[in-house]
Amino acid sequence: FYHHLIQIIGLLSLPAGLFYASLFSHRYKKGIVVTFAVMMTISFFPVLRAYKSFAWQFLLNAPLMSDAGYRLGTYLKDANPENNPVYLMDNHIAYWLTGTKPITKIVTHPDNIGRPYLIKVLEGPDASTETEMKKIIDQMPMFIVKKDHEGYLKDDKNAQGVLDSALSADYEYVKKIAHLYVYRRKPDAIKKQVP
Repeated sequence: FYHHLIQIIGLLSLPAGLFYASLFSHRYKKGIVVTFAVMMTISFFPVLRAYKSFAWQFLLNAPLMSDAGYRLGTYLKDANPENNPVYLMDNHIAYWLTGTKPITKIVTHPDNIGRPYLIKVLEGPDASTETEMKKIIDQMPMFIVKKDHEGYLKDDKNAQGVLDSALSADYEYVKKIAHLYVYRRKPDAIKKQVP
């Protein structure tokens, strides 16, 4: 959520400037300016969280684009030059960074798979988190990237079971990037994919 707010600041700066400029002609300008300034300050605190990592990276003289999503994108670009399908359960910015499309519509944002009401709207009344997970696994993504525990699957043990079965049977753990675990399809599972 906080990482989306960082994009709003640039868009709000022009309307805020216009608002402040128009206040000088208003007779209650001090009260309005103070109220508006307090509201802007309070709403800015969540955005500070998003800027905090940039500030630390700058102070440490580290590249600004070096958070987990960027490192994952770099890794996947190198490890998957053929641009095979991948399933990202977190840090989905890596789809964009690698030029890879999400494996299904529903996982354009990772936690959508844990929203049964949304799945039913997009895929039909018989669709569920479990059927969507099966659809993803059936496409045999070359990589699956996940956190240790995905909170949005906690309410659907069957979907979690589909994922866990696939990971243990057909995937091997290859790398940890920050809080992300990267699994690559085993070579013998890749051979099963070819008709």
